Amino acid sequence: MATANSKNDEQQNIVNKSEEEEDIVNLNDIVREEDQLEEDARAVLGGADARICTYDEGYLKRQPLYSCKSCGSGAICLACSFECHDTHDLVELYTKRNTRCDCGNSKVPGKCQLRPDKAEKNEENTYNHNYDGVYCICSRPYPDPEDTSEDEMVQCVICEDWHHTRHLNGDLKGSIISPNSYSEVTCKGCVEKHTFLIPYITHYESSKDTETEEALDVEGCILDELKKKSKSSAQAVFWREGWRNGLCRCQNCKKTYTESGIGFLLDPEDSVQAYEEKAKTRTASEEGNLNRALENMSRVQQNEVLAGYNNMKTKLGTFLKEFAEKRKTVEAKDIQEFFKDLNNKRRRTDIPPNTCK
Repeated sequence: MATANSKNDEQQNIVNKSEEEEDIVNLNDIVREEDQLEEDARAVLGGADARICTYDEGYLKRQPLYSCKSCGSGAICLACSFECHDTHDLVELYTKRNTRCDCGNSKVPGKCQLRPDKAEKNEENTYNHNYDGVYCICSRPYPDPEDTSEDEMVQCVICEDWHHTRHLNGDLKGSIISPNSYSEVTCKGCVEKHTFLIPYITHYESSKDTETEEALDVEGCILDELKKKSKSSAQAVFWREGWRNGLCRCQNCKKTYTESGIGFLLDPEDSVQAYEEKAKTRTASEEGNLNRALENMSRVQQNEVLAGYNNMKTKLGTFLKEFAEKRKTVEAKDIQEFFKDLNNKRRRTDIPPNTCK
């Protein structure tokens, strides 16, 4: 009996050890995860300057924006979010197009510390309920503490609202959509508003065997040709990469885009992907310049530049030392909490909002 009990205890210890090993964090995985977060952050914020308000640049094609619940529901650029609203209740909006910074005007009352003499209102700015911290047709916050589904949120390329995939077709009881691959999304509401997109859906569905959309070889209006074959109705659509190339560019269609306020669809620099690629290129160039500059610096100067990195390493070392002294196992959730606290301190200069497509 004693032998049997010993074997049972030994087997239980093996099981417990196995479960503990599964919980023990792989620091390499955490570092890779942190590197990916940094890369995503650079893609979103790499084209923005954390020190200079973008107001004087006018209505930028695309930039990372924030809204401040403490001050008002206007558009706030990266620099103003840091300089003028650092301790406020901010809403991260990811990127939006053709918007000018509202910090200090009637939408966001109070003096802008970076550009105090702004106009009372930015007439060309447009706003949606994202500025109030809610998203989708369900008008819920993100993350939503009451939503237990594994649905992701995607941004409509036209209205730029964020939607749960299950709500893209306007049904609050819809099912989660999991497309294999896509470049951009248009919600059903925007397709209903811009019905000329419907014939393109049929063309898109009938040419799924190609990886990217190509412009049709048609003399005259492409849309007129597509209408003859169209069998689609208004619905949300997940577009493949290059779908914009297939849009007709005849004078009548261009006029329609302009009058409908969506002429940006023909701009190759409008997409989030184009913005992120440009930001990554700029970041890579700056990192190359930094490395070259470090080579020409004295040892003291190099140490000063690398102080920030070493500071992070020191804090992580101190954090892990506490676990060692208490003989506690470091689990994934512990490291994740450490980086969460660290990221909160450097919040808007390093961390982007939700990066769903």
